[in-house]
Amino acid sequence: MSNLVRAEFYKLRRDKMFWVLLLIMAMWGILHAVFITLSSKGVLFLDITGGFMVGGPEEGPKYSATGMATFLITLRAASNPIFLSLLLGMFAGFFISNEYKTGVVKNVIGCGRGRSEIFISKWIAYFIGVIVIWLIFPLIAACGAMLANGFITASDSISLVLIVRILGLALVQLAAFSALLVFIGVVVEESGKAIILSITIIVGLCLFFLILGSSFPVILTVYEYTILHQIGAAFSPILSTTEIVRNICIGLITLFVLLFSGIGAFGRKEVK
Repeated sequence: MSNLVRAEFYKLRRDKMFWVLLLIMAMWGILHAVFITLSSKGVLFLDITGGFMVGGPEEGPKYSATGMATFLITLRAASNPIFLSLLLGMFAGFFISNEYKTGVVKNVIGCGRGRSEIFISKWIAYFIGVIVIWLIFPLIAACGAMLANGFITASDSISLVLIVRILGLALVQLAAFSALLVFIGVVVEESGKAIILSITIIVGLCLFFLILGSSFPVILTVYEYTILHQIGAAFSPILSTTEIVRNICIGLITLFVLLFSGIGAFGRKEVK
């Protein structure tokens, strides 16, 4: 198993799509850092709390959020399910599905490796890659804010416990998202189809819950018990013990169901 994981990490380091996505997210972070610096000096107005809005200095106050506050704001933006479907769907399509075309999967199976071990090792490497891509943008943006406005202030109301709790809960949900995309990537043998299917499923579910949730309470309730909702709920500054436990349980149950489903589907799949 350890050899399989090392092999997957080797392939991850050589995966072009991983580096392309990492570069895109790094450039997005640098752009935020530059605009944050300019806004903090009163050159322009910047609002990143509800997206990315830039205007003249007369449109609003200087950017005053600290590095840690900016990190949490941008990390939440990077955790949007629709955004994740686009980003991680492309990553899974090339890192997972493309190996059918190149014959890598067939060769590994031919070496006598168990399919469950192959699936888990792919998920581990993919999940680590996802974390790196997910974090690079908030970290760079936070560095820009830290240089301009400091690391943290008492007015931020941000504690180490809060940061650990948000990161921990978000990572549980991200692990479940990763398992879903690896499952799709393994089942669908073509990278293009895997990307389209990943985006369609996640975006379709988000639109379904958003459109019908306001009219049908039962649909809204179902939505609240999905990782689509819980990854956003992880960033709430105030959560009760019950809500934290619910968040963890939903994420872990979804993760295990998808992992076991993926192992089962991969085990029955005829690899040509």
